[in-house]
Amino acid sequence: MNLADGRISRIEDYLDASPRTSAEAEQVGPFTLFVGTGPWPYYARPARHLAGAVSVADVHHLRARQREIDVPEEIEWQDAVTPTLAAACVAAGMAVYRFRLLALPEPLSPQPLIGHSTRVVDPAEDLIPLLSTQQQAFDASARVAPAEVDHLRAQLRTGATVAVVGPAQGRPACVGMHQPVGDVTEVVGVSTRPADRRRGWAGDVTCSLVSDAVRRGSQTVFLSAASDAVARVYERVGFRDLGVVCAAEPATPRAIE
Repeated sequence: MNLADGRISRIEDYLDASPRTSAEAEQVGPFTLFVGTGPWPYYARPARHLAGAVSVADVHHLRARQREIDVPEEIEWQDAVTPTLAAACVAAGMAVYRFRLLALPEPLSPQPLIGHSTRVVDPAEDLIPLLSTQQQAFDASARVAPAEVDHLRAQLRTGATVAVVGPAQGRPACVGMHQPVGDVTEVVGVSTRPADRRRGWAGDVTCSLVSDAVRRGSQTVFLSAASDAVARVYERVGFRDLGVVCAAEPATPRAIE
């Protein structure tokens, strides 16, 4: 991994800044712990510009604080930026997962659609079908809580989130979002209804998200892919490997008291 690639540093700045739109930040040793103020919990990340290695004791201290305030014991980071953290997490009893970090080559340019029409979501419209589609695509319940709707509407109104939908037969076939901070944005939550998969929807929604990001002045667009199969979808619209992002959670789930 090439730390000289300026995108790595810009993405690291972004990953430190982006959660702050919906979370409060607390310093816990060498970590920044993000405590969500909306309907979703967050995680901890290595503090920006952290110098030195992260120890097993540091991870134990963080997890104790997360338990104390009853938030998930989760950590996320770029492997190239904090290479000692994976081993420390494993030694502290956590499972570590690695995901491919992909980014578009720069300079950016709008991406042509492959075959489907898409549109940017209006903050005033009914957001329940969009969120329901997204949740079902990730094997979650189709039920959408009012707080989730309110949170997304607020994010759309401020521009902290931009959503794109691919409509089919009067309902969303695919939904995706990007979340700009400055001139960097992350593509997240691209979700296709099971019945509409393998029809190119995810590619077209991603192209629309990229084109919107370019119009808004983004210079770096990135995402993470959970598998090679998912990565191939994004590679078809121009994304290329840049690095590895990691996530850690307890290897043994916390007991319910």
